[in-house]
Amino acid sequence: MNFIKSKITAIFVSLLLLSSVGCNVNLQELKNVKDFTAKEAKSNQLVALKKTETNMKSDVQIMATLDNSQIGVAEPVIVKLNVENKTSETIKLDFGHDRKENLKFILTYPNDERSELPQYSATGGLIRIGKVIIKPGDTYTQELVLNEWADFSQKGKYLVEGQVITPITDAAGKIITSNPKFKFDFEIVPDNQESLRKLSEKLLDIIKETDSYEARASAANALTRISSPVVIPYLKEALKGNNQTDPFIINKLREMGGEIAVEVLISAYNDSPDSEKLALIIGSLKTIEMNSSDENLKMKIQQALSS
Repeated sequence: MNFIKSKITAIFVSLLLLSSVGCNVNLQELKNVKDFTAKEAKSNQLVALKKTETNMKSDVQIMATLDNSQIGVAEPVIVKLNVENKTSETIKLDFGHDRKENLKFILTYPNDERSELPQYSATGGLIRIGKVIIKPGDTYTQELVLNEWADFSQKGKYLVEGQVITPITDAAGKIITSNPKFKFDFEIVPDNQESLRKLSEKLLDIIKETDSYEARASAANALTRISSPVVIPYLKEALKGNNQTDPFIINKLREMGGEIAVEVLISAYNDSPDSEKLALIIGSLKTIEMNSSDENLKMKIQQALSS
């Protein structure tokens, strides 16, 4: 009888041990499943976040376009910079002083020389605030006259790699994309006089007829960059009357100097009854005279101012 009891006890203990081991195994399995599920959920969250950030980046596009890929050597290189917001959120971008200071350009010349262009620095006139807000579905566009950064008197093909050195953010300041980049190319070709005249007419019409000061200032900037005598009558006409862009044009002509600038400024000096405008013209002519090494040009200025 004792033998039977001890056997039953041993079997019962064995069953208890097996049950305990099985329970531990099941608990461990449950823990492993729970840990795996948590890790998988976290991983899925990270993947979803990365996909969202990637989509946000791809839904904010910055690109540069030109009306013509071939540009005459005396024409300005006019570039339209577009920032398209395809997201469902408002985005912000800071272009810097006059909406140009935070732009960086690397230029590859026709001889394959590659050079980083100097940073833009505003010199006068009305200066635009650099921060731009773009609502969902909207596109921001501004014109750049690339001659403000470089000289394009060498004929041949150019490659421009552009970059905004500040990030695009959402309304809360979270970075969507850092240092957005864009690229474009064009070719400088021999001048076409008829094309220069048509361009000059178009820019003059904008200066005279458009309500937007920004559009007029951009057109005036481009007009002063035409380096051909063809532009002289158009610049003279642009300075007639009392135009808001007059100080801008006069300052640009002072910066340029040379025969074209002096002829246009002397014409405006002889025609203008406005004392403030006259003072600006006289100051500009004297600056050109002081900085010029051309004795004939100096004499021309002196004679005009003494008459």
